Amino acid sequence: MIQHFLAQLQLQAQNIQPNKNDDVEVEANANDQKQKQPSNQSTQSPSNHLDTPFKLPMQYLPDDQLCAIDKSVLSDLELIECTKPVNNTNSANDNNATQSRPMYAHVFQPQSAFAKRYLGMWAKQFTTSAPFLQDMQRFIASVSKTQDHIHNSEHEHDRIEAIWTRIKTDAAFRDKFNYIDYAPLDMLNRSPTFLQCYSMYNLFSPLLSFLMPVIMLIVPFFLLKLQGISITMPTYFCIIKMMLSQHAVGKLIFDMSSVSWDKRIYILVSVVFYVVQMYQNVVSCHRFYRNTFLVHDDLTAIRAYAEATIKKMRAFAGHALTCGGTFGPFLSDLQKNREQLERMVAALDRIDAPALTAKKCLQIGYVMQQYYAVFSDAGIAACMQYSFGFNAFAEHMEQFGALLASNKVAACDFVSKSRTDDAEDTEDAEDAEDKKKKDKKKKKDKKKKEEANCTIIVNGYYVATAIDADADADADASLTLTPVKNTVSLDKRLVITGPNASGKTTILKMTMLNILFSQQLGYGFYEAGTRIRPYHQLHSYLNIPDTSGRDSLFQAESRRCKEILDKLSTGTTTPPTMKGLCPPVRHFCIFDELYSGTNPYEAIASAYGYIMHLTKNDSVDFMLTTHYIQLCKLFQQDKTNSESDKREKIANKSDPESKINSEHNGMNKINKINNLHMEVADRGNYDFKYLYTLRPGISAIKGGVKVLYDLQYPESIIETTRRILSTL
Repeated sequence: MIQHFLAQLQLQAQNIQPNKNDDVEVEANANDQKQKQPSNQSTQSPSNHLDTPFKLPMQYLPDDQLCAIDKSVLSDLELIECTKPVNNTNSANDNNATQSRPMYAHVFQPQSAFAKRYLGMWAKQFTTSAPFLQDMQRFIASVSKTQDHIHNSEHEHDRIEAIWTRIKTDAAFRDKFNYIDYAPLDMLNRSPTFLQCYSMYNLFSPLLSFLMPVIMLIVPFFLLKLQGISITMPTYFCIIKMMLSQHAVGKLIFDMSSVSWDKRIYILVSVVFYVVQMYQNVVSCHRFYRNTFLVHDDLTAIRAYAEATIKKMRAFAGHALTCGGTFGPFLSDLQKNREQLERMVAALDRIDAPALTAKKCLQIGYVMQQYYAVFSDAGIAACMQYSFGFNAFAEHMEQFGALLASNKVAACDFVSKSRTDDAEDTEDAEDAEDKKKKDKKKKKDKKKKEEANCTIIVNGYYVATAIDADADADADASLTLTPVKNTVSLDKRLVITGPNASGKTTILKMTMLNILFSQQLGYGFYEAGTRIRPYHQLHSYLNIPDTSGRDSLFQAESRRCKEILDKLSTGTTTPPTMKGLCPPVRHFCIFDELYSGTNPYEAIASAYGYIMHLTKNDSVDFMLTTHYIQLCKLFQQDKTNSESDKREKIANKSDPESKINSEHNGMNKINKINNLHMEVADRGNYDFKYLYTLRPGISAIKGGVKVLYDLQYPESIIETTRRILSTL
C-alpha cells in the first residue's frame, strides 16, 4: 500500500538519476571534511561504525613531542599481535606451547569488548615530554586510589557493541522498522507526529481489514435512516446484497452462478488478493508489535550504558584535574562529549516502559523518532563512538592502576641532560703525582655525571613473564613464582653473551618495553630509582625472517640494519616531527644476534664494523646479544688499547704526531661498550641451570647440548656433539 507506493517512487527516481544519491553523498562527505560540521543523516559504513574519535591524553600534545612507534618494534615485540604460540620450556611436546598474548594485553588486561578492540590505540605513538609524563603519573596514581572500579562492565559493553553493530550495519533498517525508505521524504522519519500516525496505521490496518465486512453490514442501516425510509428486514437485506455485490466476497456468494467463467476467475483472483492482503497486514502488524519491544530494549540498554559512561567520565575528569596543564585539551574534549551524552540521556528519559496503555500508545511516535536518531544522527554516532574508545581507555587505566596498587609497577624519573662529552684533559701537569690524583678525581666525577644523566632500569622484569607467573600462581596456590629482576644501565652500550635460552633476548625486550611504557605512561615494570632519558626513536632487530622471497637471511639482516642506519642519519630520512629538535634526536636500538645469517668470520667482521659506526654517535644507545665470543674480545681488547693510548697521549702532549695518531685512532669510543653475560650455574658435562641474571664479563658457556637434551634428541647425537665440542 503506502510502502509499496513509496518503493515505486524511489525506483522511478533511481531510474531517472541513477548516480544522484552517490553524488550527493560524495558532496556531503566532502563538505563534512571541509567544514567539520555534523550532519543530520549518518554516512557511516559497516566498516567504520566502530571507529572511535577518542584520543589518548598523549595524542593532544604538539607533533614535535610525539614519536611514532616503528613497525619493526610493533612486530618484534608483539605489541598488538602475536605471531605464534610460545613454548616456555625446551620440551619436545608441542602441547606445552601456550597461545601467547600481545604485550599490551599483558599490561592492560582487557576484559570487555571495547578494551580488547581498542588496545591498538596504544601502539601508535610515545612522547618525549617529561611534563606530560609526570602529569600521567599523577593521573594513574589518582586512578589507582579509586576503589569503586566498575568490574562488571564486560557483559554490558559486549551487549552495547552487539546492539550498535546490528543497528548501524542493517541495510534494511528502515524497511524492518517501518520507516519511510525514500530519501526526499526522510525528514518525516524525524517527525514524532508523522511517526505516531504511521505507527497507528501499521498497528490497526489488520483490524480495519477484518472490520470492513462488519462496517458494510452497518452502513445500510444509516443510509436508510438518512433517506427517511422505514427499516424493514427485506429492505435492509436488499441494500446489503446490493453493496456486497460490489465486493469480491459478495460476488463470490451472490453472483457466482450467474456470471461467465472469465468473471468467475476474476472474482476468485480478487478474493485471493483480499486474503493475501489481510495476511500481509497481520504479519506487518505482528512484526511492528514485536519490533517495538526490541526498540525499547535497545534504547533502555543504550540509556543505561550512557548513564554509566557519564558517571565514569565525571570520575576521570576528577582524576585529570589533579594533573597539570598538559591534560587540558583532553579534559575539554571529554567534557564536550559528556554533555552530548547527557542530552541524549535526557531525551531517552522521557520514554516509559512498554505497556498496553493509552499513554504508551501515544508515545510510540516519539520512541520511533529517538530510535531513528540513534541510527541516523551523526552527532549521536560520534558521541557514542567516542564513548567506546573512552571506556576502553578507562578500563586500561583501571587495570594498570591495579598493578600500581599491588606494587607491580613503579614510576620513573626523567632526565634531559645530554651525554657527557669525552673531553680530554689539555692542562699541563706541574707534578706527575698531582696530575695522577687530579685525573683520578676527574674520572670519578665524570662517571657520576654519566650515570646520573643516563637511562637506568632498576630491577626491571619482563611483563609477560610476571603476569603469566601470577596467573599460574592463582591457578595453583602451591606455586610461588616470581620474575627474575635485572638492573640495566645504559651509561654505556651493552653487549650480552650467554648460552641458548638463558634470557638474552628477554633482557632486550624487557629494556625496550620498559622504555616504551615509561614514555607512554610514566610507569614501567621495574622498581623505584629508575631513570629514563627520553628517546625520540626506537629501533628493533629481532626475529629477522628467512623467507622464500628474493632476500636470503643475511640479506634480510643487512637490509634491516641499513634501514636503522638511514633512520639514524639526518636529512631527508628524518621524520618531519624530528627536524629542528634540540637536543639532537636520541635513538635506542636492540640487536639480537647481529648478522647471524652468514659465516662466523664475516659475521664478526661485519658486526664489529657496524657497532664501531654506531659508537661514533653519542645520541645512540644500544644493546646487542651475540654468541660470537671473538667479537666481545675485540671490544674488550680495543677498550684496553684505548685506555693505553689515552695514557700515552697524556704523557706525550708536546708531541704533535702522537696527538694526531691518537685523534685518528678511533678507539676512544670503545670505552663506552660493556660486556655482560647471562649467569648460569654450571653442573659440568655441558649441563647447567639457568639463573637469568645479568652479570659483568663474557660467557663462554656452550648451551646447545642442553637444548638438544631437553628436546629429547637421540643419545647418539648428543654424545657425538659433546665429543666434537671437546676438540674445538
